[in-house]
Amino acid sequence: MAKTPKTVIVTGGSQGIGSGAVKAFLDRDYNVVATSRNVTKSKELPSSPKLTLVDGDIRRRGSCRKSSGNSHQHIRLD
Repeated sequence: MAKTPKTVIVTGGSQGIGSGAVKAFLDRDYNVVATSRNVTKSKELPSSPKLTLVDGDIRRRGSCRKSSGNSHQHIRLD
């Protein structure tokens, strides 16, 4: 039976520790939704079909909804 990859959301994923967390989860075959105010402009993140980038401020309700439901993949959030 094939194991379904888990999915995580990393806030502050555009740089520093957040970027490191994104890379670590991708290396472990997770689906990752990375969010920060300007994550789509980040030069630190790799291109990956398992990575979805969502610009937004996690303190705002609309950004939270966007982060959990904006993936181009139909993935389960763990």
